[in-house]
Amino acid sequence: GKEISKETMRKAIAIAKALEENE
Repeated sequence: GKEISKETMRKAIAIAKALEENE
């Protein structure tokens, strides 16, 4: 399989943080 790139991880983390802030 392909390794997850750092950019993809950063985007996922940014989305998770945004969702937490919206709650």
